[in-house]
Amino acid sequence: MTVYLIRHADALSRQEWAHDDHERPLTPKGFDQARGLVDLLGDAAVTRMLTSPTVRCRQTLEPLAAHLGLVVDDAPALLEGVALGDARALLDEAAGHDGDVALCSHGDLIPDLVRHLVAEGMEAHGRDAKKGSTWVLEHDGRRFVRGRYLPAP
Repeated sequence: MTVYLIRHADALSRQEWAHDDHERPLTPKGFDQARGLVDLLGDAAVTRMLTSPTVRCRQTLEPLAAHLGLVVDDAPALLEGVALGDARALLDEAAGHDGDVALCSHGDLIPDLVRHLVAEGMEAHGRDAKKGSTWVLEHDGRRFVRGRYLPAP
């Protein structure tokens, strides 16, 4: 099974946004990147979608969710600044789901998760986490065995 770990698409900068950071939206470029996920992952066997409960993450997954006919559920373990163990536990839960899962999170958490999986023995192709990018994480039923980085569409 596969977990698609997606970094939210391009969002307004913190300096441009004078409101609650959880409400910070995507930029026009970010909306284009989000729509590009349909071309990138629209044929994947995704049956569940989880997101950090921030507007920018939800907006990143919405076009793909609409294409696949899925609902996007909030997962606080994907928020910025959460404990790595909480996010890692969510990955295990996602890997146990029947079908592939798409997760959307942030630029602080995704590199930490990938490094942690590599330390556990996962083979990784790439080491980045730019906005709108995706890590394709393959699970063999016991552990994550391979990760492949895909740049933003």
